[in-house]
Amino acid sequence: MQQFRHNIDLHCHTTVSDGALSPAELVALAQKNRLNVLAVSDHDTINGYRECKPLADEAGIKLISAAEFSCQIDKINIHMVALGMDPNSDAMKKAEALQDQIREQRAVTISEKLEKYLSIPDVLTQVKAISGNSVLGRPHFARFLIEQGVVSTMEQAFNKFLGAGKIGDIKLIWPEVGDVIELVHQAGGKAVLAHPFKYKMTKTKLSRLIDDFWDMDGDALEVVSSRQKKDDTGWMIRQIDKRNMMASFGSDFHASASWSDLGMFSAIPEVGLNWVHNSILEEPVALSIIEEK
Repeated sequence: MQQFRHNIDLHCHTTVSDGALSPAELVALAQKNRLNVLAVSDHDTINGYRECKPLADEAGIKLISAAEFSCQIDKINIHMVALGMDPNSDAMKKAEALQDQIREQRAVTISEKLEKYLSIPDVLTQVKAISGNSVLGRPHFARFLIEQGVVSTMEQAFNKFLGAGKIGDIKLIWPEVGDVIELVHQAGGKAVLAHPFKYKMTKTKLSRLIDDFWDMDGDALEVVSSRQKKDDTGWMIRQIDKRNMMASFGSDFHASASWSDLGMFSAIPEVGLNWVHNSILEEPVALSIIEEK
């Protein structure tokens, strides 16, 4: 699964949610990696974009407003990247507030369970001190467990306490994707089904999921997300073509590693796709490969 550095990245994260780099550090990396266009899609908030915007303007990088919203289709949890919406619109404020409320409910439940199981008082207050202004999530509970000496690594925290089937695995009822798409459209944005192959479905089931997303007025699919098999990319292109959808892409960057970098993802064939970013930008920008990784 060969990867290439590209001049555009429409899916990445900062410390505003679960990324390793601050907004300032992410913009600096985008400049270093010679990106022309960037969408900072932190989980369930547009604050990453808000913090990056003046820095990106100064660096000469076109920054697209974005957020990655958790939602569900037929009780299946999925992620949807919203692009190009008005961050100050009532619709986006409503979407962010709804996600905050759900995350707060989960945090309260996880805290109560950990307090009872580990006999540690006031867990939620301490976790919120760790999260600061970031979107409250399980990684902050993992860091708390490390600080308390309960575990030594993030991996251990999830394997023992926060992962699937553990005491901190609280099943959330995220908003229906159709409701979130409606809010994104009200704010002037585009709705993108994120990293379709991460849902670990057969292609028959994934095709039905894409149908449902399309029927609910979803706009685009991520044709490539990070490292991806060439055959899977071809399959995604066929799904886009047959529904006349737009195409998106991105690294889903969280932290630098030998296999992960901002703007780095598998190649996309030049087959005349309708790029979602060009429906948002005032002037189109061609996706191009900067160098092979």
